[in-house]
This record gives sequence, C-alpha cells and structure tokens, in this order.
Amino acid sequence: MRKFTVAFSLVAALGLGACGEEPPKYVPPKKEQIDDPVAYFGLAPCTCYEYAPAAEWEEGERFFSRKLGVAVENIGGGIRLGRDYHRVRFRVRGQAVREEYLDPSTPQLLLAGVNKTGVVNDPIMKFDPPAVLIDAPPQAGQLLRTKVTTSFVSPTDVEEGQEVTVIAQVRNAEEVEYGAWDEFEQIFVPQTAEALPIAFAGVDGLRNDTRWFVPEKGFVKIRMEIEGEPTEWVLVNVRMLDAETCDHEGGPSEPVDLCGS
Repeated sequence: MRKFTVAFSLVAALGLGACGEEPPKYVPPKKEQIDDPVAYFGLAPCTCYEYAPAAEWEEGERFFSRKLGVAVENIGGGIRLGRDYHRVRFRVRGQAVREEYLDPSTPQLLLAGVNKTGVVNDPIMKFDPPAVLIDAPPQAGQLLRTKVTTSFVSPTDVEEGQEVTVIAQVRNAEEVEYGAWDEFEQIFVPQTAEALPIAFAGVDGLRNDTRWFVPEKGFVKIRMEIEGEPTEWVLVNVRMLDAETCDHEGGPSEPVDLCGS
C-alpha cells in the first residue's frame, strides 16, 4: 500500500477587510521552484498535529480541556472522487468531526472535497475542479478565486450542487506563539513564528475558516466551525502516528492511534 502524507491540515474567521482598513497591497511574488511540496506545506507520512484551545493556551494553561487532532490517515477517496487524495481527518477528543481531501503535489495546495461531519460514509462535498487553498509562495494581499461546481457524493448516490466561487485571501503576517512538546521535561515549550493568516469564504464547509500558515511547518493556528460552533486552536505538538495503523483504509472501524485523543 502506498504511504501517504499528513496534513496536518489543516482555517477560519473571514472578514475580507475590516471597516476603514485598507487591504494590504498585493505584489505578485517571483515564482520559486518548490522541489518538495509535501514538505513545503508541512506534511509528512503519518504525522499527527495536535492543537489546544487558543484561549487556554494564551492564558497559560497546559492541561487542556480538549485537543483537536489533524492527521492524514491514508491516501484515498478514489471511488467517490475519481482519484485518490490525501485524506485528512480532524478529531476532537478522538472523535472525527471533519474530513478533507487534499492535493499537495503541485506548488498549489488544492482541496478536492470535504466531509463536513467526518462520519464515515457521510456525503463528501466534491469540488470540480479542486479549489486552490494556497498558491505558493503566499504573500499578504493575495486573493485567490476558484470557480467550482459542487456535488455531494455518498457511497450510493451523487447529488448535484451548484456553481460557486471559493475564495482564499492572504492577510498580513502575524507573530504566533505555539507549542512544542518536550518529551524529556514533559512540558509544552512556547515557540514563535511569523505566520500568514489565510481566510476562506464562498462555500459551506469553508465559510468562517482561517488558517495561519508557515512554510515547511504547516498551520500553526486554526479558526474553524466545529458542529456549527466557532472554535480557535493553537498547535502544541507534532508527533508520529502508529506506523502499523496510520494508513487505515476507512470503513466502520477506527485507527488504533487517534490523533487528538
């Protein structure tokens, strides 16, 4: 079986411009060769990205009420989406709450489909063509628009959707404090990075999502709706999933090692 990569995947509040505030001027960057898109977008085989509630992290808490786990558990989706993609699962307390099907194989990070509940066999909202989430290298002021046709694909049926425009806007860079787990000291060690917030809009399933992106690291902060509620998360740990079960193929069972549990 082909091994895959993790996204960490990985999004949130949109406001494509605050009142009275001019958007940053966008100057198209000089295109650079990205030899390893998987590494550039912060992906690695069987990696689990664990996030803590942002409010708890900022208040100095280090024992968290819950965690969000984001991990690529296999390469799949071919039966319903027409080809395989990196299947990224989002879990809270080990319970799946969302799935994304990503393609990091070009200088663009593409989103081919979303399962908004994360429940196995629930419909996947498919984007045709896949929507552009990041056009590398991203730069403040960059505005991406992808016209897509949606459809809702279940194991037994396809329901046609509509034509929509998926929007991704890169905002001004922010310094983000996140965490890294020190196994020896058994503590979360604060780190800082200049991250680019990328806000999304235009389609249910991405609406009100923002992700703070750092090249070669992925998303260090995420704002997204979970079960209809707005949430905000900060990265606190990156670890490897159990190598024997991280390429779980789906079905009614779950992997042994649950990212975010």
